Amino acid sequence: MKQDLSYEDLYREYLELQLRVTRFSSIEQELINTRDKLDHELVVYKRLNAFVSQAIRFRSLQDLLQLVVESVVDIFEVPIGYIHFKSMSEDATYDDIYFLEGHQKVDRDQFLSEFKILEGINIFSGKMKEFSSEEIGDYLDQPFIERCLLSKSLNVGANCQLVISAAIDKRNARIYTIPDIRKQTLFVIFIQQVESLVNNLLTFEKNREQMKLIRSSEIELRKLSLIATNTNNAVIITDNYGLIEWVNASFEELTGYQLEEVIGLKPKNFLQVQDSRTEEARKIISEALAKKESVEVEIINIDKKGNEYIIDLQISPVYDKDGELINFIAIQKDITNEAKHRMEMQRVNFRMDEITKGSSIGMWEYDIETRTAEWNDVLFEIYEVDKSATELHKIWMEALHPEDVDAVMKDISEMISGQKRRSIIEYRILSGKNKDTVKYIRTTAFREEASGNIGRKVLGSTIDISSAKNFERTLLEKNQELIKINRELDQFVYSVSHDLRSPLLSIKGILSVIDENASPEENQMYLSLIEKSVNRLDATIIEILDFSRNARLDQTITKLNVRDLVQNIFMDLAYVTEDKVELKFETEGDEVIASDKARLEILMKNLISNGIKYRKKGVETSYVKVSLIETEKNYIISIEDNGEGISEDNQLKVFDMFYRASTSSSGTGLGLYICKDIVAKMNGEIDLISELGVGTRIILTLPKNN
Repeated sequence: MKQDLSYEDLYREYLELQLRVTRFSSIEQELINTRDKLDHELVVYKRLNAFVSQAIRFRSLQDLLQLVVESVVDIFEVPIGYIHFKSMSEDATYDDIYFLEGHQKVDRDQFLSEFKILEGINIFSGKMKEFSSEEIGDYLDQPFIERCLLSKSLNVGANCQLVISAAIDKRNARIYTIPDIRKQTLFVIFIQQVESLVNNLLTFEKNREQMKLIRSSEIELRKLSLIATNTNNAVIITDNYGLIEWVNASFEELTGYQLEEVIGLKPKNFLQVQDSRTEEARKIISEALAKKESVEVEIINIDKKGNEYIIDLQISPVYDKDGELINFIAIQKDITNEAKHRMEMQRVNFRMDEITKGSSIGMWEYDIETRTAEWNDVLFEIYEVDKSATELHKIWMEALHPEDVDAVMKDISEMISGQKRRSIIEYRILSGKNKDTVKYIRTTAFREEASGNIGRKVLGSTIDISSAKNFERTLLEKNQELIKINRELDQFVYSVSHDLRSPLLSIKGILSVIDENASPEENQMYLSLIEKSVNRLDATIIEILDFSRNARLDQTITKLNVRDLVQNIFMDLAYVTEDKVELKFETEGDEVIASDKARLEILMKNLISNGIKYRKKGVETSYVKVSLIETEKNYIISIEDNGEGISEDNQLKVFDMFYRASTSSSGTGLGLYICKDIVAKMNGEIDLISELGVGTRIILTLPKNN
């Protein structure tokens, strides 16, 4: 029988029992915790499996990456998920793609910049790296990210990389647990699965594109096969060495050679004519093929029977997907008839060009639709424009003489609108570099209506008729001059006959009254009257000689001293009158000028003589003042007197032949007319300023001839 336990023993056993219960409770809690962890890990793995099951069905890279970033937050129970997909080649299909999950929009740029910095830190020893808060603080200034798991750059597809991160930000650092070793391991498994999924998707997309290309290539190949077989042009396919592999039926028909006869041959060795006519074309082909470039030329070929024909030859290289040359395709189009027609047209055009050049005919063409023009060489010469000039229609518009623009544009508008089909118009143009040469041209134009592919055009020819116009104008001027000369000649003959006969009749009358028995005083009076008539006759003859000399003689320019010339004239006229007449001479500059001495002497003698003859009676001192001023281009000589002056009514008539504004002195009325004629011969101008009773001033403006 068991001995009863004491109180102490019972209490000790009680304590031991309590300790065992406590141990069992602790073990039970550990088992519960372990079970919870296993349940949680099971949930995580279920999420991972669910992600994989869902991801393999995606066919869009964007959608797959969006699922990945959402799964990072879900599987790893972090507030922030990040993905960066980047292309490493310039011709990549995708641009850089960023996904950020669990952030606030205002913080997006800050998070992206921090992740980019962490990506660039090259301290990865495996597939991933855990960045602690201390490490992040070493690289980032006041970071948003507290801790993170970051994969290294994963190579996916061709020249693409992928970076994945699960991160805890500072706001949520107290809520979320630090990733332990199991999460790190799970993160490695996760990124490996994502790497595989993205690789598979990119491979699938590449294969899909390749299949599209293959199907497209098959379709194109069938099309090309049909074209090559049914085209009328000869087709040759050679290998990369230029040896024939295949020709179509049109080649056989054009050349007379069958496929089996030419396989393995080079086309140039039996098709192309080998002489100087094809030397340039063969050189172009050889250089292009050496560079593996496309080429198009015209060349003369010869068929199996020895007949020559002209072809348009196009040769194109064919490359495989790796850029290796595998074939040449040559297309030969028979253009024999076209070439012959073109050569005939060239001969015709050459002849036309030679004809138009020889006859100085400018040919032009204006396209109404495109507002563009074409000129031949002669037209460029007429307008004095460089042959490289463009915008010819604009050049033509700008060359039109302002006074002829309206008439020409009206005529052209009627042509363009179809109001008339043909036009002949004469107008002026301004040519030369500075538009300072006026030319007269005659243009014949006709409108060509649209036909087929040819648009509406205005065609025409232009000739320079400046010489004819100038000759015509010269004839008109000469005719007007002849009319004037005839009119003046009639007046001249009448007046001269009157002025010559009048003194002679006076002499004859005086001689008839002279009596042998008359006193010497009477005879002296008669002789004095005869002398006056003879002087009048002599003066008239001198003026006639001056007029004739001015009309006949050419200009002779010499150096002469104006002061000496004036003084000599005044000395000759000093005794014409008993009244005192003072001569004044003023000059600004040199007294020596270059002019026609003979004509200037007649001018000055006539004008100074008029100042003396038509002096005002009753004046204490009469004067004649001659002034000389030299300008840059002219000599200005003025002859001023304080004589009778000329009334305003007579001032416009004093330069007419035989017109006399005063009867106070004898004269023929030829003096000022001769002066005006002389000044015209010297290419100068003569002006008159006069006031009746005050005096007269004659101003001569003579061009310098040095």
